[in-house]
Amino acid sequence: MSNPLKRMKKDENAEKDGLWIDYMPTVDKDGNKAMIRFKLRRAGGSNIEFLAEMELRQKPYKLQMKANGGTLDNETMLGLSKDVFCEFLLVDWDNVQNPETDEYIPYSAEEAHILFDYLPDVFQELMLECQSGDSFAMRGADSKN
Repeated sequence: MSNPLKRMKKDENAEKDGLWIDYMPTVDKDGNKAMIRFKLRRAGGSNIEFLAEMELRQKPYKLQMKANGGTLDNETMLGLSKDVFCEFLLVDWDNVQNPETDEYIPYSAEEAHILFDYLPDVFQELMLECQSGDSFAMRGADSKN
């Protein structure tokens, strides 16, 4: 029997460099079956760049957080989280289309902001994926992205 604790080890390269996550089926530009995919970094773990950036962006709100028992109001926290997600956790995407025009959108942090302002539930789902850490578990020799 293998040691189940080994499954708890995270792939530090995937945490820092990103890991492709299949989001939902679609078609590509040529009309072939494909997946909408997002390349995500982990929100935490060995991704210290993300942790440092969140701390830096929360710094101006230190007094507000102190007055609120260590937390920010939901709107401010959501804005900070979305900004940092688009700039530090989302690395790339495939087969993402504009929800209004159906045009394929090349990945950029700016386009991600626009997309997630329009589709906040997608942002929430992807952010949870980054925070869970489950996707970043080691997969043995086949753990390459």
